[in-house]
Amino acid sequence: MNKKILHILILFFAIGSVAFMQAQISNRVKSQRFDTSEIPNEQVFTHLNTSLFFVGEYLYYNLYVINSKTENLSAISKVAYLELINENKESVFKHKIPLASGTGQGDFFIPTTIPSGNYKVVSYTMNMLSKGADNYFQQDITIINPYRGNQDAITKKNDSVLNNVQNPSVKTESDDIIDNRSSLLSFSITTDKKSYSKRSPVTLHFKSETGKFPQGDYSLSVRKVDTVKHASLKHATDYTNPVSENLKSQNKFIVPELRGEILTGKISANNKSQKIGKQKIALSIPGDNFIFEISNVDSKGNFYFNIDRPYTNNTVALQVLNNFDNTFEIKVDNEVSISFDALDFNHFYITPEMKNLIVERSVYNQVENAYYSVKPDTVKTIPPHTSIYTKRSKTYNLDEYTRFPTMGETMVEIVNDAWIDWQNGKGTFAIREKENSLRSNAPLLLLVDGFFVQDHQKLIDYSANKVESIAIMQDKYYYGSQTFQGVMVVETIEGDFYENPLKDYVKQVEIVPIQQKKQYFKQVYSNTDNSEASKRVPDYRRQLLWLPELELNESSRNITCYTSDISGIYEFIVEGFTEKGQPIFLKETFTVK
Repeated sequence: MNKKILHILILFFAIGSVAFMQAQISNRVKSQRFDTSEIPNEQVFTHLNTSLFFVGEYLYYNLYVINSKTENLSAISKVAYLELINENKESVFKHKIPLASGTGQGDFFIPTTIPSGNYKVVSYTMNMLSKGADNYFQQDITIINPYRGNQDAITKKNDSVLNNVQNPSVKTESDDIIDNRSSLLSFSITTDKKSYSKRSPVTLHFKSETGKFPQGDYSLSVRKVDTVKHASLKHATDYTNPVSENLKSQNKFIVPELRGEILTGKISANNKSQKIGKQKIALSIPGDNFIFEISNVDSKGNFYFNIDRPYTNNTVALQVLNNFDNTFEIKVDNEVSISFDALDFNHFYITPEMKNLIVERSVYNQVENAYYSVKPDTVKTIPPHTSIYTKRSKTYNLDEYTRFPTMGETMVEIVNDAWIDWQNGKGTFAIREKENSLRSNAPLLLLVDGFFVQDHQKLIDYSANKVESIAIMQDKYYYGSQTFQGVMVVETIEGDFYENPLKDYVKQVEIVPIQQKKQYFKQVYSNTDNSEASKRVPDYRRQLLWLPELELNESSRNITCYTSDISGIYEFIVEGFTEKGQPIFLKETFTVK
């Protein structure tokens, strides 16, 4: 046997053995309660852009997860969660945020379906919940929806209403604390002026007295100061003390997500004589960055998947291997439910004096949303996953060949080293083994738009005119204890193969979509651009800038944003943590006239 091929096989077997062992360990984690106290606890701090929102505005957030033992940003959890909870203790929305070195980001556009009321933003990791039922970050916010007639949730029922209108220029005690912290850090921020005209540049100057900025993770918000009192935002500097160890213990076992997002479930046999323990179950998440995994089922039918890569589709397909007669049923475990009974809500009330403010702000929001197409945010592209079968495959882009209407003709006339094997009137795809490789009766791995296809006839009956490309890898592919004789990756033109009716043995479940990073819109006005078209575009931004990833790499750094057509007092707020775990909270204000 060729020594090179032998070495490759040994490597694949070694990788497969490790994957198999990890799957077995993970299944034991699920089926056996064990002490998670050895895993350090975590804290979450969530930087929000404000605590008072109107329908039609964005709630922006940046999460910082702190290792309570080291007091540095945590590398333990790989996923965090953020929810909006109403006063009925119900979840309005839930976000799943991937963590990179203890940080993650996201946003939520507040629709007209959400009524006026006082709410809580809560955020946590599964590791936190495994330590205690109430172990999560919470922040009071208020949402005003002027388009609904019922405003009882934020309307006082008697005459004891306090006037919410305030003078935002009044200096508070917290401002003095902030100034002292800035000097202690040898790290300050100033603006080039204190007063600006509309649509003019504002430069924020970061300066370090030590010659360089402390390395860390920071976020920046530039926003108009509200002229009504509302719940105070929590700051990074509120998280200087370790978490109390006297947490309310959980009455259920929760698996910390230490390597990625966890999906668990159980299979059951319709026929009692059918063995469960030796079955394998496959997971596929279709899409451009598709995910394919195989898990071994334990003797009780439990399975476990660890999703450790980003994806763009929230539809997951699960299949028991070779379960063509639907012998097994698949049940996915429900998401971890959290009791919010202990939440105590802040009470914000509107007053008659706020009528003009509410009308004006609502009109401005409608105008801004009408012009969103010229001020869009952009989603950061997820880097393509370069798996072994894309690296070693030969790809046939069908537009480069004379097209044939059927997959059968396409395989005969265009694709080399692969064919359709017909038995009893039913076809399966097959791939020719490489020269000098070991013979195998193993099936090939067929992925169409990232969807794992066991019934090859479904693709054979599919119109070849809808197929964009076919990639063939002749190498054996080992996934745990499962062997595939080659891989065939098919991409359709529309990318919607998995949306067609599927077989009964395919279990599709919807999971909470993962938040994707965005490049948020940054308004720029050029001195040379005085066109009438530019002048006609209104600018009623209250949020002048949101930077969830603020990079400070030099001894001094300038950041510029542009004012809008709204006058008033604005504030720069910087939140975050240094690489040594020191919390940062800095603030500077300026006026727009």
